[in-house]
Amino acid sequence: MELKVWVEGIQRIVCGVTESTTCQDVVFALAHATGKTGRFTLIEKWRNNSRLLAPTESPLKILNKLGEYSGEVQFILQKSEKSVQQATENNVGENAEKKSPLDKTKKAINENVGIVKPQYQQQQSNENLDSTNKIESSSPEKLQLNTENSTDAFINQKFKVKNSPSPVTSPIGISGSLNPPPYRNPPSPAKQFQLPNSSKTIESNNGSNNIEVLNSPIQSNDDLLHTIQYKDLIQLIKLQRDKIINQQNDLTKFDAEIVYLESKSREQLQQFELISNELTKTDQAYRQGNDQLQTLQYVEEENELVHQQEKSLKAEITLLRSKLGILETELLQCKNKIKKLMNDLQLEQKSLSQQQENHHILEQKLMTEVDRIQSDIDFVMHSNESTQKTTDSLKKDVLMLEMSIVEKKKQLEKLVHEMKEVNLQSLTVTTEDHHLFYDGSGKRRMIGSPRQLVNAPAHGVWV
Repeated sequence: MELKVWVEGIQRIVCGVTESTTCQDVVFALAHATGKTGRFTLIEKWRNNSRLLAPTESPLKILNKLGEYSGEVQFILQKSEKSVQQATENNVGENAEKKSPLDKTKKAINENVGIVKPQYQQQQSNENLDSTNKIESSSPEKLQLNTENSTDAFINQKFKVKNSPSPVTSPIGISGSLNPPPYRNPPSPAKQFQLPNSSKTIESNNGSNNIEVLNSPIQSNDDLLHTIQYKDLIQLIKLQRDKIINQQNDLTKFDAEIVYLESKSREQLQQFELISNELTKTDQAYRQGNDQLQTLQYVEEENELVHQQEKSLKAEITLLRSKLGILETELLQCKNKIKKLMNDLQLEQKSLSQQQENHHILEQKLMTEVDRIQSDIDFVMHSNESTQKTTDSLKKDVLMLEMSIVEKKKQLEKLVHEMKEVNLQSLTVTTEDHHLFYDGSGKRRMIGSPRQLVNAPAHGVWV
């Protein structure tokens, strides 16, 4: 997923953000991308509210919690010094307006008891302690009230520290500012009340302001008890202040060590970067050397192959030279043969030329004869064509005659058939003719009487 972060008025986009990525990872990525060094903090801005994000917080979880309003959230990357100073000034101003002087003294005592602060907050705590010393030195009753309030606050803070889980954070955050370390448990009340009642003065943080405790006249047993408790409390406060001063001195040492370690870590980071650059260079050189070695190995192998090829080529050259000598002798022999063949060719060409002339003469004679024969053939062909035409006309005439003959034969056959029928009809019996004549039932018509037929001329064609 992409996360949009404003860096010096320019919107940057960080890719690959998941729920496991923290603000520390985002700050590292942006610092690496922009090439800037220093201490940075991520600020969550939503509408008119802004909040410093811890290094272990996840930006995606914050956006998921807001839900619909996640589009209005802006993440701003700033240097930690300005942002921390503004946040501390705003918190101090608001607390100063809201709280009373007595609450301020309680807060100063509680801060000095339970919280270990960096150097820039030590002066404020010392000033608050000086003001409490002045208040305590003014009257025993006021001191008693303040000490009781401080002890109550101390006990309450002790229980809060035991119940609340201590955050696991490094003294140096991503933002670069020195974050206050977690609360430290104060000594138990049993050990506190077992301390000897020897001292009667309380020293402040700087050791210059001393509070003198005056023993009031003992009027009753209650006053004695109050004074004893008062002295014990003052001794406890003195011991606690001594411890706080020692702790603050330790803190100054730790701060100096932290600054030294930070500078040393920066130097080590620079050295590490230089070493990493050198390592990359050496890796590149090593790879280049390996590549060159591989190329050289290939070159060596190629050289060996070339040497072997040279040897084989030399042997082949010697063989070719010997073959060349043989071929040169053969060439000389071939040249001599070619000369002889050329002479033979010239003689043959002369003979061929003579033969060609003779052939040419013969061809001319043959051509004349061929022309004559061709003319004869043409004449014969022409005569053949005329005879062919006459034969065709004769064949046609013959066919016509044959057709006419066939028709005449058919006519003759018909006539013969008719004559046979007529003859058969004429050869009838006379009795039958007479009977038929009288009866009139004959098939043939008779012309005249049968007697007249004997002398009558023939009717029809007789064969």
